[in-house]
Amino acid sequence: MPTGCDYVLFAPTDYANLSRRLIALLIDLALVIVGVSGISSAVAARVVPPDVWRITHRAERQRRMNEAMRPVQLPTTLGCVAFAMIYHVLGRTLHGGTVGYRLAGVRLVDAAGRTPPLRVLFKRFLMAVPFTLLLGASYFSVGRSPRRQTTHDQWSGTWVVRKTAQPIGPAKPAYQTKLLGTMLFTWLDLEPAGAAHADNAPSLSAAAS
Repeated sequence: MPTGCDYVLFAPTDYANLSRRLIALLIDLALVIVGVSGISSAVAARVVPPDVWRITHRAERQRRMNEAMRPVQLPTTLGCVAFAMIYHVLGRTLHGGTVGYRLAGVRLVDAAGRTPPLRVLFKRFLMAVPFTLLLGASYFSVGRSPRRQTTHDQWSGTWVVRKTAQPIGPAKPAYQTKLLGTMLFTWLDLEPAGAAHADNAPSLSAAAS
């Protein structure tokens, strides 16, 4: 994790807006759906008997396919989850990030302006899945966040910036707190290093405890 002296800020216009983020999301979601469908189809082609495929009655064919797939349903589901995780976690370690990020012209950074480490990307993925599937709830905070973070960005200490963005100066931690359901949620935000520190901002050690 970067230390306070490593923190940097980008220009306000360099933080990716909601439209860019939704473009990246939809592209990546479509690719994951294609990959998951491919895995499921490959498994079905292997385990479903040929005579089942030749059944003309759709409901009966589907019932027989479900019966044939039942013994491999769990490993198939785990394989699909693993594919999505590899795409979203390992894909963001590559130069340029995922296909959606490349086409939308954005990249993911940590507080130091670097590609986040694997453990941070994994943490972000675990938060992104439920909050994005919940009617895109994670993206509701983008318009209210000064640096356009989603909830899973705030949770993991990451930001999405334009692909060509460069830091404009050093930053210092400025912790924020909001109510998430019935729980208080505190996350790391940034402010210019020369800005006056808010009296009610928790210290780094207190926030980490």
